[in-house]
Amino acid sequence: NTLSDDAFAIGRGSRQARQSMLLKITNWTTKYPQVHILPRSHATSQTNQGPFPPRPVPIPPPQGQISQARPSALNLATWTSYSGLDTSVGNLISHATQKAHATVLDLETLIFQCVGGAPNVHEPTSRLLDQVITSIDSGVFCGRENELVAACALPLRSKYKDRPSGQDGKQKPGRSSDYFSKVYLYANSRMPMGLTPIRFYPATYPLLQLAAQYSRRVYDKPNNRERSSYVHSDWLNGTKAMVIKSLPVDNMNTILFAIRGTQSFMDWTVNMNMAPVSPSGFLDDPSNFCHAGFLSVARKMVALVAARLRALLEEDPNRMSYSLLITGHSAGGAVASLLYLHLLSGSTNVQSELTHLRGCFKHIHCVTFGAPPISFRPLLHPASASSRSMFFSFVNEGDPVCRAEKGYFLSLLDLYAKPPPGSVLAFNLKGNSRLDTFWPVPAATLSTAGRMVLLRDETPESSNRPAVYPVDKSNGAPPLPPRQNVEAYGITDLDLRNVVFGDPLMHMMDLYARRLDILARDSARRKPRR
Repeated sequence: NTLSDDAFAIGRGSRQARQSMLLKITNWTTKYPQVHILPRSHATSQTNQGPFPPRPVPIPPPQGQISQARPSALNLATWTSYSGLDTSVGNLISHATQKAHATVLDLETLIFQCVGGAPNVHEPTSRLLDQVITSIDSGVFCGRENELVAACALPLRSKYKDRPSGQDGKQKPGRSSDYFSKVYLYANSRMPMGLTPIRFYPATYPLLQLAAQYSRRVYDKPNNRERSSYVHSDWLNGTKAMVIKSLPVDNMNTILFAIRGTQSFMDWTVNMNMAPVSPSGFLDDPSNFCHAGFLSVARKMVALVAARLRALLEEDPNRMSYSLLITGHSAGGAVASLLYLHLLSGSTNVQSELTHLRGCFKHIHCVTFGAPPISFRPLLHPASASSRSMFFSFVNEGDPVCRAEKGYFLSLLDLYAKPPPGSVLAFNLKGNSRLDTFWPVPAATLSTAGRMVLLRDETPESSNRPAVYPVDKSNGAPPLPPRQNVEAYGITDLDLRNVVFGDPLMHMMDLYARRLDILARDSARRKPRR
């Protein structure tokens, strides 16, 4: 008998016959998944086509789905016999089971990607933070906050809060929200009040402003006058570009030595090589391990720096009475600190062509801006240095580079991805707790070199985020912000261990230079003490 005849007789047969028939149907549908069991009426009316329709060419299933062909679920209302009903129910159950199994597999894959591959979740934010800091260091980003907002995909405020305020319909500069301003919603995003202010001598400001000026200009291409003192970077040897100039400042003669900070991808690769190594043969204390990348760059720069300084002294022997000022921004500041400490090393185990030149200068200073941490213990003013030598490390409040360690940056990525405290989503997740406004900061491994000076805006308008005013590209000079009250405070590396700095705008070298100009202007207006 044909399969259709057995199906017609199954209604009058015994239970054993029905079970045997169902087993036979299962074997047929497994062997021929595209075959549909037809009732007798359909089979007799289409005898000229045979009991089975032509078998279609199987289409391979999409990748990632179940490879077996799935029997189609037949419409239960079209069947008038037990055979069609049993087949339809079987196909429907099989289809639903396979569909649920595929959904569970997809869900398991998604969970594994989100949990097991957690670094992939941070990859877009990490790439954006890398691009912003690199563009700031290379001078591409000039301080216009809307340029940063355009590059960010997740605004923090709604369209109602971002509307321009004021009668003129214009938004205040530096007040538009962006992706990174979320950090200011946490209570430990700022240093505490009551810090000790620093007052510099009037004769110190010209040197500080000179260091800031050339730490900013070192990113520009050298002109005809500067080309002879410009040493290009060599990524094969791991050396950074630097500028060495002989410049008279007022009644003092100074040789300025500026190192450029991070710019290329190779520089970032060096920066992320943070495994501390011993500075044996380079610094006085070989047990104070230092950042491997910065230390390697400083070692390779010794011969180039010594050769350039000897050339400047041979060109004009009167420069033997000059002062040497070493400066740098970002990663350049870290390398400048290591070279400065190597130059003033008093250990007999530290000897190089650069250390032999330290007696050729009246004073040797080092001033850095936004430099990352470089050593286990803070590298401070060496005992062999003159009491009039300066070793300052300026840090803007909110600059994340001064805490540039892998654990800290991973914590920042979590902060950027988390809902801001006080939002509806954050309330639903953890409830309304005051402890949520304090961001837990991972333990720091490395410390910043030099005497640290914190710069911050003390105007009442800067309660949320400090104002950042754009650079006027018409004349190239950054305008001073009106009514900005900048203060300088003395801090230590321990003071930074519990704060979270995560605003890349505070890393701009233009902002450091403008704030030093404000300090110098206020110092000139201040009446001398009697």
